[in-house]
Amino acid sequence: LADAAVKALGAFEPVLHDILDTSHTRPLRLGALRSMSGELAPMLAESSPEMRAHIIEGSSPELLTALRSSHIDAAILGPRPDSTEFTWSPLRHQPFVLVVPSTHPLADRGVIELQEFSGDKFVAMAPGYTARSLADELCAEAGIKPVITIESDSSYTLRSYVAAGLGVCILPETMVAPDPGLVCLEIRRVDGTLAYREMGLVRLRGAPQPARLQGALRRLVKRIRT
Repeated sequence: LADAAVKALGAFEPVLHDILDTSHTRPLRLGALRSMSGELAPMLAESSPEMRAHIIEGSSPELLTALRSSHIDAAILGPRPDSTEFTWSPLRHQPFVLVVPSTHPLADRGVIELQEFSGDKFVAMAPGYTARSLADELCAEAGIKPVITIESDSSYTLRSYVAAGLGVCILPETMVAPDPGLVCLEIRRVDGTLAYREMGLVRLRGAPQPARLQGALRRLVKRIRT
């Protein structure tokens, strides 16, 4: 009888959590890298128009810390975290490009190899951002040690520096707004593939989530993948 009671309570636990949890009244708290945050609001509005959302921007380490402390419900980031304490739902590949001024001698190339820019000065995201980590990885892989003249945590600031001729910059393509003074060049890696990072939806494994929020996240994942 006791075992039956435990099983019954276990079956009702998710329902009780939905009834008692304030998540029914609060917005979906979604963390995102800055390179994705601008896209999320219209996607959420399209996939779950009834859902209020709070978008929190941050670096991957900051967002993972927020997940651990339950300050956010999920995060969209990349690459995949190494820790098994998180779940991962792959979403899309995010291309990385080399941003150069439109007056650069190689601006019309379309696709480049970073070795061709070994003599150029670079501007870069500040250390700690995964965009910077991948940029450093791409340069090391290509065998170049770029002279970084300026670092910033703002892609807008970096783009203005590139336009002013202060250096070239490796950024996610989604962080580069259309600008007649800038050109985005695809980066061919040493193995012949184009540079990108995999983006995914990350949640804290085992963390309870009401059906309402789970449904909104499922619809968002489906929308991003299309």
